[in-house]
Amino acid sequence: MDASSKSWCVFDIAGKEEEIAKLEKKAAEPDLWDDPENGQATMQKLAALQEEVETWRGLASRVKDGQDLLELVMADEDEAIASEIAVEVEK
Repeated sequence: MDASSKSWCVFDIAGKEEEIAKLEKKAAEPDLWDDPENGQATMQKLAALQEEVETWRGLASRVKDGQDLLELVMADEDEAIASEIAVEVEK
């Protein structure tokens, strides 16, 4: 299989969100803890996926904010905004 025909990728946020929804549904089932190992594994996987998606969403938001600031600087040549971008890039 070549790279172009590969449909899955580590950045498949939509796929991860679908899996989160399935795990949340499973976690809400009353018999989840009938098998404590399975219940724990389900909850750990759910928490890990939620954290991963939250991290990527946060990064995407910061990139978008940076792009918006850059557009403002380019349009207005505003030194204050340029300084704000420099601070954001340093993070």
